[in-house]
Amino acid sequence: MKIEPSTALPVRHERELIGLQLETDPEAGFLLWSRRMDAMLQASDYDGCCQLLAEMKQFLASGRGQPAPAFLRVVRSAQGRVFAYLGEFQEAIAAFEQGVALARHSDDPEHLALALGDLGNAHTLAGNIEQATACHEQALVVLRSSGNTSALATTLVNLGSNYRDGGRTDQARQCFEEAVNLAGVRLDTRAMAMTNLAVLLHKQEQWDEAERAYRESLRLFAELGDERSLAQATGHLGAMYLDSGRPEDAIPLLLQDLKMLQVLGDLIGQAQTLNNLGMAAGQLGELDEAARLYESALLLQQGLGDGRNALVTTTNLAILHLRSGKNQVAGVLLVQASILAGDLGDQERLVQIEQLRAQLG
Repeated sequence: MKIEPSTALPVRHERELIGLQLETDPEAGFLLWSRRMDAMLQASDYDGCCQLLAEMKQFLASGRGQPAPAFLRVVRSAQGRVFAYLGEFQEAIAAFEQGVALARHSDDPEHLALALGDLGNAHTLAGNIEQATACHEQALVVLRSSGNTSALATTLVNLGSNYRDGGRTDQARQCFEEAVNLAGVRLDTRAMAMTNLAVLLHKQEQWDEAERAYRESLRLFAELGDERSLAQATGHLGAMYLDSGRPEDAIPLLLQDLKMLQVLGDLIGQAQTLNNLGMAAGQLGELDEAARLYESALLLQQGLGDGRNALVTTTNLAILHLRSGKNQVAGVLLVQASILAGDLGDQERLVQIEQLRAQLG
């Protein structure tokens, strides 16, 4: 008897059905388990994922069923994604490497490409850019002959991000542009590719092209109804206007971004946007307003324990007070910034702080 998963069932009862199915028809049980795991991963229910993985580990150890290698790859992929979520990147890499080894013995090249993509993403999170690039390059070769346009576009975006982080900006741009222009690409994948292209053009100070790409990503995210990504892209465009010396254009976008982030409850994002609004006010010569905005951002960052961004805001506030001639206040802030930078091991920021302290006289 084959039991189909039901979203109407309580999770505990569904797990009981999975256990029963594994005992009576392991092949169908593996399918049911895979579907439930996929649903939990999509919902970011990592506690539920851990329970399912523990139950499957116990079942496999009992020797009562012999799953196909394709299913074991699914298990390893799930393990890797949970480890990555927990920040245990070496464990994630080990799980994904096992998934790649299993996929190499399958007759489905797309399984291999997906496994390589998982491994590449884990290496990216761990900061292993060369290894990540190699994985995504291998996946790309496999997918070019597969006909899976969606997977190809996603891999191009991941590889482009690796190229960008590795300083290979021309190759990164080629990847992002190919992903954007592929026929039949899902709208969310196209939006992701367009955003990455916009960020790259922004960093290269190609302002007109970056603006067009950001505007298109905004349109795509609005069409998708993806409020979080829409807020992020709105903030990116506002920051681009700041970097290109257009604070009057940045402020309306940053205020819009702040409202969206407040609805989403994203405190980290709110603090970053307040910091950018402070920069915009400072560029316009509204120094008191800039100080108020920086202080609001800093209050949020300190409450969140966000030391790295608090360091940026503290430094910005110190520079503002130096500019206003309030050297004593600036000096106190620079001491605080120096302590934060030391705790974080940020040598570049420490050098900047010492240069600023030399201006105190």
